[in-house]
Amino acid sequence: MNLNKLGQWACIILWSLHAPSHAADSLQGKKVLHIDSYEESYEWSRSLKRSIDEVFLNTGVTVTRFYFDAKRRTTAAEKAEIALQAKALIEKLHPDVVIASDDEVSKNLIMPFYKNASLPFVFCGINWDAKQYGFPYDNVTGMLEVDLAVNIVKQLREYAQGDRVGFISLDGFSEVKTADYYHKHLNMNLQKTYFVKTFAEWKNAFKQAQQEVDILLISNPKGISDWDMLEAVKFVEQHTKIPTGATHRWLSPLALLSIVKLPEEQGKWAAETALKILHGAKPLDFPITRNREGKLILNLHVALALGITFKPALLKVGGTDILH
Repeated sequence: MNLNKLGQWACIILWSLHAPSHAADSLQGKKVLHIDSYEESYEWSRSLKRSIDEVFLNTGVTVTRFYFDAKRRTTAAEKAEIALQAKALIEKLHPDVVIASDDEVSKNLIMPFYKNASLPFVFCGINWDAKQYGFPYDNVTGMLEVDLAVNIVKQLREYAQGDRVGFISLDGFSEVKTADYYHKHLNMNLQKTYFVKTFAEWKNAFKQAQQEVDILLISNPKGISDWDMLEAVKFVEQHTKIPTGATHRWLSPLALLSIVKLPEEQGKWAAETALKILHGAKPLDFPITRNREGKLILNLHVALALGITFKPALLKVGGTDILH
């Protein structure tokens, strides 16, 4: 199949999960299409894939996967074209349910082409709210993705010299949406936002933030040109002067304290809901919900650079990971 109009990044992966047991007979031949907004190597996407596939294991369901790769396809024209490719795949495959992860699929595919259609969709990973897409539709339900930034800032205030909060991330659709939500709905004193496209810009913005804010929230760098995680960790440990926080576990080496979302929660819920729809339920049977699970991660390397000693009570929080 040629998906090459936009280059080498378009990707379709077929994953068959056929079971030998009689319990799966009712779902033999059923097809689920998982359309991911990003790309296969992105850690969030990898974790979603694993959790979704675990639910469908031994069910007889065949799962097909398609990646938008929206962090490298940045223009409206590119996103519209990949959405048309996904639509063509739907028309060829005739899936019984589509799982749509993150905002770009809902914005570019579901909203323009499948509002109140007969094909059921289960979304996950839409940041904060889905009102801009008009959800729920008759054929759409899902799990919103909210992070625990308020809790992070509350913890970081213990170590900060003031209350000015900054936000640094890729200059991307979901990241701008997240910062806007922090500012408008969480009553967060978000005084500075740093949206960047290159690693050099990220380093400059990080250093600038040390002088301009008292707390810095580090958001998703996926898609930043020339991003080097090992170099970023060294840079942070050399230049950090203020407490930092993150909401993704793979960013915890960059932050003093992280309270992270779990993609496994999103993937498992979406797949289990899709499974119920395959057994005869309707999307409207499931109210739109939001993630509720998280994990605390403390970074002793950054704490040492800042001269901070974590309180014993924080170290004893259940499920806490400590980066030594």
